[in-house]
Amino acid sequence: MLSPKAAVLFNFALLASAAPGKRQSTGTGSCTDLHIFLARGWNEGYPGRQQLVIDATCNGLSSCDYEDILFDASNPSGYPAAVEEGRVSGVAQVKAYSEKCPSSKIVLSGYSEGANVVGDILADSGLAATATPGSQVCAALLFGDPTHIANQSYNVEAGSSFSGQMARSSSSLSNLNNFSGVLRSWCNGEDIVCAYGEGRTMGEDAHTNYFQLYTNDAAAYIKEKCVPSGTTPPTATTTSSLPAPTSTGSFCVSGKVKTGLSENYTGLCEFSCSNGYCPDEVCECSAPAQATLGCGTRCRDVMLCRIDRATGTSDDSAALRQIGLAAAKRREVMMTVPSARGALDSICKDHGPAAKAWVFIEWTTG
Repeated sequence: MLSPKAAVLFNFALLASAAPGKRQSTGTGSCTDLHIFLARGWNEGYPGRQQLVIDATCNGLSSCDYEDILFDASNPSGYPAAVEEGRVSGVAQVKAYSEKCPSSKIVLSGYSEGANVVGDILADSGLAATATPGSQVCAALLFGDPTHIANQSYNVEAGSSFSGQMARSSSSLSNLNNFSGVLRSWCNGEDIVCAYGEGRTMGEDAHTNYFQLYTNDAAAYIKEKCVPSGTTPPTATTTSSLPAPTSTGSFCVSGKVKTGLSENYTGLCEFSCSNGYCPDEVCECSAPAQATLGCGTRCRDVMLCRIDRATGTSDDSAALRQIGLAAAKRREVMMTVPSARGALDSICKDHGPAAKAWVFIEWTTG
């Protein structure tokens, strides 16, 4: 049971995890070699921040798609009801897909509340790692898991030695650990949702920056566990499958799936196009706009900046000075795209050729 103070902090962190709503994906409708189930965070829209993991994982694979686990992530009956709805739906969806596609490999991935859902699917639903559909699960990913337990073999990052605010029971953990060979759980050291302790405080963006920091790691882990040796494409230096922009200095504010292509791309197109860039291999920009760099107080700009993917850092202050936003701060990394040269190239400092990617960053002043 959480203390009142812990409950307030936990609810605040969950609200911070919210992302704009998108229509859910139900997969391509066909059996694919690799099928990924996503469980979103509290009050987060489909597919949420984990879209970046889908892009990076399916990039270069000829047979890969994803499906959202269907549940009300902001259930009015409360967090436990939302998690239970997700667990029940997730088990049903996994079993249905397994019966339809017994040769496919399955990935489960969950963020925040969704990590709780994925953990419960594996631990509290009677699934066995040695029998279908559990035996088809080749990788299970947890990000910022409220039920995180300290010092498990599959824990990674600075929060590994802490337990979460809603730590899993010993019996549930025992069941979960039957899947330890395919599990990986990311927990930031300052994310008190998964790394809780009296007197510990939430770090800025600690519960929301998992996919800016670890998308490459997550995709590499999935491919290591699920893709047969010799079929993995060359490792990319970016965290997205998106092609380079085709219109220098412009960006997109709305888009849709290209005519004739699968509706499975709806989430990708809605998310990426609305955040500044449409991958023109599958999406069509329906509302392009021109980037504006001039700015007074209390305004927002979208710009391209080079960032070091190895450290997650960039020369933010220098970039801000060049466009006169000395009082601005980085609000959120919106979308990663492959390296490109455009009209905004001179704004950001080049840190060298290795481990770099372009990112859309939203800045806000005032």
